[in-house]
Amino acid sequence: MSKMRVCIVGGGARELAIARAVKRSPRCGGILCIAPAKNPAIAELCDEYKIADANKPEEVVAFCTEHKADLAFVGPEAPLNAGVVDALEAAGVGAVGPTKALTKVESSKEYCREVMGRRKVPGIPKYRAFKTAEGLADYATVELKGEYVVKADGLCGGKGVKVSGEHLANTDEALVFCQEIFSKGECAVLEEKFIGEEFSLMSWCDGTHMAHMPPIQDHKRAWVGDTGPNTGGMGSYSCGGADGLLPFMTKKDLEAAQAINVAMAAALKEENNGVGFKGVLYGAYMCTKRGVGCIEFNARFGDPESINLLTLLKSDIIMIMEAVVKGTLSQDLVEMNPLASVVKYAVPFGYPDNPQKGAEIDVSEVDPNSLFLASVDVVEGKLIELGSRTAAVVKTGKTVAAAEAACEKEIRKITGPVFHRPDIGTSDVLDKRVANMEKVRKVRVGVVGSTRGSSLQPILYAIRDGDLNAEISVVVGNVASSYILQRARVNGIPAVHIPGKGRVREEFDQDVTNVLRSYNVDIVLLVGFMRIVSGSFCQAWPGKLINVHPSLLPLHAGLMDLAVHQSVIDAGDKESGCTVHQVIEEVDGGGTVVQLKVPVTATDTAETLKAKVQKLEGAGLIEAIRMYDRDGFLPGGPKGSEGNP
Repeated sequence: MSKMRVCIVGGGARELAIARAVKRSPRCGGILCIAPAKNPAIAELCDEYKIADANKPEEVVAFCTEHKADLAFVGPEAPLNAGVVDALEAAGVGAVGPTKALTKVESSKEYCREVMGRRKVPGIPKYRAFKTAEGLADYATVELKGEYVVKADGLCGGKGVKVSGEHLANTDEALVFCQEIFSKGECAVLEEKFIGEEFSLMSWCDGTHMAHMPPIQDHKRAWVGDTGPNTGGMGSYSCGGADGLLPFMTKKDLEAAQAINVAMAAALKEENNGVGFKGVLYGAYMCTKRGVGCIEFNARFGDPESINLLTLLKSDIIMIMEAVVKGTLSQDLVEMNPLASVVKYAVPFGYPDNPQKGAEIDVSEVDPNSLFLASVDVVEGKLIELGSRTAAVVKTGKTVAAAEAACEKEIRKITGPVFHRPDIGTSDVLDKRVANMEKVRKVRVGVVGSTRGSSLQPILYAIRDGDLNAEISVVVGNVASSYILQRARVNGIPAVHIPGKGRVREEFDQDVTNVLRSYNVDIVLLVGFMRIVSGSFCQAWPGKLINVHPSLLPLHAGLMDLAVHQSVIDAGDKESGCTVHQVIEEVDGGGTVVQLKVPVTATDTAETLKAKVQKLEGAGLIEAIRMYDRDGFLPGGPKGSEGNP
């Protein structure tokens, strides 16, 4: 096969990873690079290296034409957004990267969500774009219930996002951030906040076909323990094995993310008159309780993730690039080394908000094959920091722990005014990720009761025995001395007493709702609750508020305690049981969730039948919780509630 001259647009660590992968190819006929500063590690691989504005399409085209480039790989988002690929294609140079129109999937957060909505791409959060602050506070607090993300619409180098509860303490701070965005002439996009663990999935795309790479977890926060301001990424890790599943992921999570990448590529092609996305489509995802949510899309390789992936790439990258350009891509073209990898970045003091610039660093002791110089320049023979991420180190190993230990040892050899995150890839951090995801995936149950709470005990046992993926987050009672509150306390569960006697029903119910929401419960069980709930309480928990009735509803509805069982016997029923049902304003009128049955014998009395049915009630509630855990909703809910069309 013929040799190919490849031009790399951009001069950071990502572009160095691309250059090294190209250099490994037996088809490499030379490397060119055009970048705004001299990266000496890239320069030593190149036949020609030009320092120029890579965001100017005419500069890039002239350079590629002059030096007879066969292929070009555009690394950063800014040249893509400037239309460099459009110009290269017009000049007859095969380009790996999307056109300006298709780059909009990254350059406009609003456009990305609009496309996802129009084309029904899965994983989309609730969102709304704002050009002014009008209605913004209400949307954040009412529609999104205070759990939101604020994004600047345009490109911000990974730093245009703030999250409630992390970067934003309250709505006032969110409004200040939005005003900063508005002052730059951009809109602010408010989105539902996903709760879980984040990961990246990058897929090669030729406009029609896709080839996926393994998932990666990046670390955006600047400081140890995932604290501090957002950055472009302080480091990342990948796991070994055939599919590279991260420790908190399931195979279903990975398949869902791959399907979303495929769906988004198809949606972009439909939106752009049949012109498909060519390059690397980067989906940022969150594993959540309800599956995989899409945080955003990027139109290029991630940085630092590209260092992990291209270090592990076994295939010939020029073969992949050529397939991307020609539309002949297939998954078997992308073969990865099944090792784990860890990348850590050294960054200037003050990064990202007020980084030191112009300081000298020394990397002479670092293994050159593991070192990826990024935001640096060579001035009078000295390696100088330019203010963004300075240099990355990558190591691989049979396990993440082995790769991390080697990476940490190596990055400490970089000297100068820099810092890094020593916790990235450590067992402690990975264990916390797993524990967090296990907690997130549990069904959070709120219980409201007045009496003994006998049906709660089997649920507690099932949770303790590991038979139920749930936790009782809070128990609320209207009787201070009730056994159900005592039962909660002895099991280490928050128990909240809300006096109800003599109070307006709606006011009492609102207090209960406020407590339940403060514990972020998913579903609410009424267990021996001796009050009729208000319509407003039912509306606050549509499809998520359930009770258990000691009969096979709709039979014997409206009756309580022994009267129910006597009615069953008097009717000559051959069987009875319990019904877990949705709670609506009409007493016992909600849809059925679960029914469990027992036979009625000739010797049964109301008392003996009550004892038989009571034994089923806890089991019925356990089955309902399992259904919610499996499906994400409970059947029988009011029209329009989750899972109920």
